[in-house]
Amino acid sequence: MKVLILAGGLGSCLSEETTLKPKPMVAFDVGIHKETIVHRKNGCLIKSGDFNSFANELNFLKNHPEEANIIGMHGYELYKELTSEEMFKNKLKTIFK
Repeated sequence: MKVLILAGGLGSCLSEETTLKPKPMVAFDVGIHKETIVHRKNGCLIKSGDFNSFANELNFLKNHPEEANIIGMHGYELYKELTSEEMFKNKLKTIFK
């Protein structure tokens, strides 16, 4: 099972592999992660610096591939929503008002 470990913001995962192959995200609860990721719904959110929980979440995803796939698909939908053309248009409208 492949996972996407987010060290920066969600925008840092703008790679071709990410956009073409949904996979569960694992991130610490900092920055935009704590505002957008719902634990075990669209990713795995770990308390900042809690490396034991981080390892436990990786094991959970490895041992529960069906749930990991569902989490990955929900995370992919979040990614598409946050990077959609419509979202960028709305953001620009609010910036330039």
